[in-house]
Amino acid sequence: MKSQKVGTNRLFRFLCIGLIALILCSYALHRYHTQKKVELAYQQTAYALGLLSDNLNKGFSQMGHLNQFEQTKRKIYKH
Repeated sequence: MKSQKVGTNRLFRFLCIGLIALILCSYALHRYHTQKKVELAYQQTAYALGLLSDNLNKGFSQMGHLNQFEQTKRKIYKH
């Protein structure tokens, strides 16, 4: 009777250890995937802001041409 109880206790311990290991692995895997999603969101945001910056810089460079056009137009219409 005593050996059956010892065997049951040992099985219970191994099951508990396995369950704890499974929970820890699941938690680590969840954190890993969450971190990857955060990194991907950061990269996509940085890319989008880079595109916005490029387009704004192109627009601002064209503003110089517009100012020159406006000054030339004023000179022509004054005379």
